[in-house]
Amino acid sequence: MIISTPNLAVCRRRRRCLTVKPAKYKWIKVLLAGCVAVTLTATATATETPRPTPTPRPAPTPLPHPIPSITEVYAIADDGTPLHWNAFLPSGTGPWPAVLVIHGGGFRAGDPGSTEVAQALAAAGYLALAIEYRLAPPGLLAGQVSAGYYPDQTDDVKLAVRAARADSRCNGKVGAVGGSAGASHTAYVAATGTAGDDRIDVGVCLSGPYNYADPASLIDPLHPNFKEDVTNYVNSSDPAVLLAASPISFVTRSIAPLFLVASVDDSGMPPQQLPDMVAKLNATGVINYQQLTIAGSLHAFKYWGTVEESAKAFLAVGFAAVDLVHDTCQTEAALKPEASSTTKPPMSSGSQSPDGKSPRQGSRASSWGIMIRPP
Repeated sequence: MIISTPNLAVCRRRRRCLTVKPAKYKWIKVLLAGCVAVTLTATATATETPRPTPTPRPAPTPLPHPIPSITEVYAIADDGTPLHWNAFLPSGTGPWPAVLVIHGGGFRAGDPGSTEVAQALAAAGYLALAIEYRLAPPGLLAGQVSAGYYPDQTDDVKLAVRAARADSRCNGKVGAVGGSAGASHTAYVAATGTAGDDRIDVGVCLSGPYNYADPASLIDPLHPNFKEDVTNYVNSSDPAVLLAASPISFVTRSIAPLFLVASVDDSGMPPQQLPDMVAKLNATGVINYQQLTIAGSLHAFKYWGTVEESAKAFLAVGFAAVDLVHDTCQTEAALKPEASSTTKPPMSSGSQSPDGKSPRQGSRASSWGIMIRPP
């Protein structure tokens, strides 16, 4: 049996390698602690996506909400009915452009509103006037004597346009935003009346009926109220009488700018109504309008939040065009030769401005260049 004697020198060297002296190798502890900290930090970071530091933005100026309204009598109807509006005033001193807010309700119901729309318009710097008008049966305003059939309601809206234009808080420009039956009235007062008097300068129509005699609309099983509403309002089921009262019957090239909106599956209006109005505008050669069809089934003021910015932008351009047309008319009047004048030769039909367009053509292009309907 062979017993080996351990090499004492080797054992001493191994003990020295396995023994860690705290004072001499303190940095190892620090390194290990750092590795643990890094590992924990990496684990926490892996569970949370790093976010860039947001760029500071100035806080928006708070707007008064809700904006209070003032109920006023704006006119007396021809049957003696006092007609009211709720006035929502912008901040500042004015005067401002006025915008009528015209409610719906199947021509037989409804109160001045929508309040939400009126407040949004007032916050945007418009004198918002939510109006009432006489109602068809069974609706009835306080003091109403007449039945409220066509044309009582549109007569009342014309009174509102004239009253708003003459109001000291208004700068002489009047537009309208209408929903459902109110959109029909908006289109009507955009097409009829006298410019600068009882015809609006610009209008926004949300889910309006424009052709009361449209055959498909009258038998639409998804919108059975359409026939009941329009025949009750016109007090006739004769297609010729319905057509004669419809806004499309009054469309001419002088119609005020209109922004026409509907939803794809509009719950309150047959889908043929918007195409009918657009077809009539196109056939008449009108270009100062825009149409918009949005997704969903919301009706009229219920989708205001979706189209609010577009509607306000359209109103702004429409009101700006009033000044442009006025300036153009003054320029043309100044250029028009007097019968006794011998110093100014008459302008021929081929006379052009320096940009190659006649004065009227130039003003038209600059007025509605951003509002021409898409092809």
